[in-house]
Amino acid sequence: TETSNCDGYFHHDIEDASSTILSSQNNEGNNERDGNDTNQIEGHDNGRNVRKVLRKLSTVVQQPNELSIDERMLQHALNDAGTYAYGVQGIAVWVFDEDHDRLVSVPGSFWYHPENVGPSEALQQLVDESRNDHVPMVPVAPGTDIAGLLWLESNMRLRATSFIHRSHNSMNSLAGVRHNQGTDHADHSVLIWRDLKSLVQDPDTAKGPRMNLLEKAGFSRATGIPFESGFMSGLIIFFAKSDLDQEILNGVANVAYLKQSAAFIGSAVAMTEARRATVGHQLEKRYSATSSNGNASFRGENDGPDADSQNDLKEKEQHEVTVRSAFCHRVTVWVLKSRGGGLQIPPSLSFRQSLWTAFGAFVGLLVLSSLNEYYKLLSDEEFFLLIGPFGALMTLQYGLTGAPASQPRNAVMGQAVAGAISLAFTHIPESTLPTWLRTAVGPAIGIAAMVKVGVVHPPAGAHAVLYASGKYSFVYYSLVVLSTAISVIPATLVNNMSQKRQYPTYWGVPNWVQDLFHCKQKETKKTEN
Repeated sequence: TETSNCDGYFHHDIEDASSTILSSQNNEGNNERDGNDTNQIEGHDNGRNVRKVLRKLSTVVQQPNELSIDERMLQHALNDAGTYAYGVQGIAVWVFDEDHDRLVSVPGSFWYHPENVGPSEALQQLVDESRNDHVPMVPVAPGTDIAGLLWLESNMRLRATSFIHRSHNSMNSLAGVRHNQGTDHADHSVLIWRDLKSLVQDPDTAKGPRMNLLEKAGFSRATGIPFESGFMSGLIIFFAKSDLDQEILNGVANVAYLKQSAAFIGSAVAMTEARRATVGHQLEKRYSATSSNGNASFRGENDGPDADSQNDLKEKEQHEVTVRSAFCHRVTVWVLKSRGGGLQIPPSLSFRQSLWTAFGAFVGLLVLSSLNEYYKLLSDEEFFLLIGPFGALMTLQYGLTGAPASQPRNAVMGQAVAGAISLAFTHIPESTLPTWLRTAVGPAIGIAAMVKVGVVHPPAGAHAVLYASGKYSFVYYSLVVLSTAISVIPATLVNNMSQKRQYPTYWGVPNWVQDLFHCKQKETKKTEN
């Protein structure tokens, strides 16, 4: 009942849908009992099989009236969630398609609040499907467009939060601390809101035409909250106005409501596909019953003394087919991703902005060059600034002002993390780790550490290669980190003189520092009053 080809898809008979789902549930139970990696992988594959069965069953029912039922159900959920949230302009729903590694839309997956978004041509292009210039929600790859960008960021934050929670629980276990079973561990942390205008103007952002229309229609900020319901996962994007009270927007109540709304919407999306799947399954069963009545007796012939051995053989063959199909699936996804995300080429900067970039890079390099001369003067030509990689820093600060790698937190901490790790490898004897190997290993681990910590900064990788050569000491490393911090000053002054630039987009100050600052501001206001 199961075959495979190099298109990477499993082909199941509709008749065996129930048995496949039951098999998946049994394997999940075995995974919980056994806890080994092999069963976990097989459980994941069976979960994927169930998703494929549901998708195939749901395609049996594709009449317009059935799709309109799904759209009405989802629109009701979006309206209920968006109406009571503070300052929400709209909601977009994206479902992750594991077969093609893409985020896809479903019927009725976009909603907007008419009181928070004014009428415009751009808005009509987004919502009116009857228009010739309508821009639909096409599938996007992770990291591209607003949906793919928020998908990557939200998953990175989830992994970081999960790691922190596991570490915290491990420490509590070592300390003998026990949590009550009813303790609520829900994460009510501040949501990260991205400015759409900055993303549209940032040449480093891979964007599609729909992102530009969202910004033109008046949608100001966006945040993404991932969901996972049953066998389906995806992302809920909330759009909000810019002139909102930050204490209310990121308050515990509003954040909790948005996260619960995301879970509610995700359940509604999963329910629409499951509803069509169960309707389709019933129709197929009726058709099978009326067209043929001999299948049941035929299936009963397997009940003999060799039934167990035959079942074992079938399970072994099925496992082999599953492995081959999984490999073909990986190859197919790799080929599809290699073709590109299909988005438009980022636009070039205007002539005026190009001149502004040249002026900023000149000022920044002039400051660094002056610092280099000062360092040499103080050390009698013994130490100097490794100024070459700073050319990449100027490109980031004045050419890609909105990119995360350009921000002060990434610049300073990226240099500190990657440089320290690369320098540490120079203390390993050359007989143990030759220079040619150290030049590759040290920077590679330093770059991986930057990615893990979330402070990616390309010039730091370049400096890490120089440190790994063993020619430069800790003093050179200190001068680079200090000069990187100083370079933020001219970048902030020059970029913000332009009306079309914003630098930095964030300072990366920890939340507890911000809370302390806000508390002091409140105390000052109370004292003045």
